[in-house]
Amino acid sequence: MQLTSEQKLPVDVPTAWAALNDIDLLKRSIPGCESLVATGEGAFEALVVASIGPVKAKFKGRMQLDDLDPPHAYTIRFDGQGGAAGFGKGSARVELAPDAEAEGVCTVLKYSATASVGGKIAQVGSRLVDMAAQKMAEQFFENFRAALAENEAVRASAATAPAAADDADEPGGLMLPGVPVDLGAASSGPAAGSGAAVVELVRPTRTAGDAEGSDDTASTPGHAGMGSAEASPGMARNTRPSMSAQATPGRPAGGAAGASAGSASGTRAGDTDATAAGASWLGRLGAWFRRLFGGR
Repeated sequence: MQLTSEQKLPVDVPTAWAALNDIDLLKRSIPGCESLVATGEGAFEALVVASIGPVKAKFKGRMQLDDLDPPHAYTIRFDGQGGAAGFGKGSARVELAPDAEAEGVCTVLKYSATASVGGKIAQVGSRLVDMAAQKMAEQFFENFRAALAENEAVRASAATAPAAADDADEPGGLMLPGVPVDLGAASSGPAAGSGAAVVELVRPTRTAGDAEGSDDTASTPGHAGMGSAEASPGMARNTRPSMSAQATPGRPAGGAAGASAGSASGTRAGDTDATAAGASWLGRLGAWFRRLFGGR
């Protein structure tokens, strides 16, 4: 029995070569494979359930890789025993090459196999044996391509995971409409040419010069008040309408401070009057006692 075919794999040559030597991937790809174990350098033992015409049996086989030319070619030599069902043995030459006609990454796998069978299998007839072998080969490569795609998806996911973790570690920014605000930036402003505006959020402070009734707050140099965000050169100004009261004509600015000063002056004058009144009352009380006791 002879079998020759060509298959295309959606990976590069080194990846295809590694997959053909991956025991787990081969086990998932071989139809009816129950076990595949490495027994030495390039040597394997397999247990496979196969049906050839009306004969179904469990075959215990051995495989040996020879004539290695990594990552381009090797030869597989195999033999298997199926008990009363019979036996089989043979070899296959496998070659890998990049597909020059493919638009993306692609590898062409070519193989040529020869095999012989005996026992009940041989009695089935060469035509049924050939059909069974062709069906197993097609099923193998269908499974092999699916396993390759699954492995590539896992590899791609593992490659993107560290990048996502790095992005998560970066300090985040608070996005305002049209202005990205970086809460972790220094108050000295963004680096030259950065293109991102930074607004520093600080606690507002009041000063004595505030207008009477004003809701606006004065800000110290380099800090932003409640009504405005004072930014250093190159930083965005984030403002909202001011509620500061306008001074009326003839009324001096800083009315709140003036009112406070007047109130303090009035308090001091009141204290002086109270002291004088107390002294006068004590004088009259002393004069009454002197008259009562005859000037003593």
